[in-house]
Amino acid sequence: MSTSLDSIDAANTSDQPRRDWTRAEAEALYDLPFADLIFRAQGIHRRNFDPNHVETASLLSIKTGGCPEDCGYCSQSAHYETGVKATRLMDRSAVVATARRARDAGASRFCMAAAWRNPKDKDLDRVCEMVAAVKDLGMETCATLGMLTGDQARRLQQAGLDFYNHNVDTSPEFYGQIITTRTLQDRIDTLGHAREAGLKICCGGIVGMGEQVGDRLGMLMLLATLSVHPESVPINLWNEVKGVPVNDTAERPDPIALVRMIAVARISAADHQESADRSRYQLARPPRHDIQAGRRRARRGPNRGKCRASSRDLTLIRFEVGIVPKRTFGFADQPGTPETPVFIAFVTGWVLAIPA
Repeated sequence: MSTSLDSIDAANTSDQPRRDWTRAEAEALYDLPFADLIFRAQGIHRRNFDPNHVETASLLSIKTGGCPEDCGYCSQSAHYETGVKATRLMDRSAVVATARRARDAGASRFCMAAAWRNPKDKDLDRVCEMVAAVKDLGMETCATLGMLTGDQARRLQQAGLDFYNHNVDTSPEFYGQIITTRTLQDRIDTLGHAREAGLKICCGGIVGMGEQVGDRLGMLMLLATLSVHPESVPINLWNEVKGVPVNDTAERPDPIALVRMIAVARISAADHQESADRSRYQLARPPRHDIQAGRRRARRGPNRGKCRASSRDLTLIRFEVGIVPKRTFGFADQPGTPETPVFIAFVTGWVLAIPA
């Protein structure tokens, strides 16, 4: 272990992220005494970001259910009986109204999610209109729409999209046990199209599906060895969904194991630098630090608000849990679905959003 740690210390002579990480180095970090691991991660965080700032984001499902993919964790797959009713693409006016409410509640980023394998061009026209309208509200824009071609990625960028969310989900070794209708290379290709179009990347995965620690580290090493690291790395904790195959393999990691993974991601897989665009959005409004857990709320700043998540949206917890610090705790707004309490825990300058 000492040899691996020595190589990490020798290579980390600047705050520029490395792209030559090895599995042995990741394992050496993960196995550190807990306080030592957190200290290393927090040091990188504090050298590059305001340690007390929490960025807020909101997610809206603009097209729910009926997805042809067989992702074994997902309530929106048409392959499984989960009780989720398929809907059509929302109207632009309804999306903009939701984004405006999110902005007024303190969110600085708004993500639009559609349950597609890949968008059709006629649907992409409408999504581009939504992106442009949300951008006009003064918010960062994010979308997750499935696989993209290069031309589709360019159209989204021209419409004003800032981030494209497309997760790799898990390690290359475990991937085939979770999904068969889309290959891992398909995902990497879409990330490449988005990057080439000038979009920032939001890419992470899901834990608690039955994978081993080695799979979690394998996923991080996949991201850490990309030619350009993702600007945002969401680590999603899988939430039980009746009717999907992952129920047969799922095993929730203990909280310390989850924090260890996040710390390794902070050190190895996340972009260390803050963009000028992000600074502009953060300066546009003061940070919010409200916390709601069940019926109790602790006010942590001059503003008040709610952290909400529909029970269905938690199946794909697209809360961005601060792998690039100052990321998000999110709220999802889907008409007709009940609110679910969310526990917000601050961990070395990051935020975890976990079902309470």
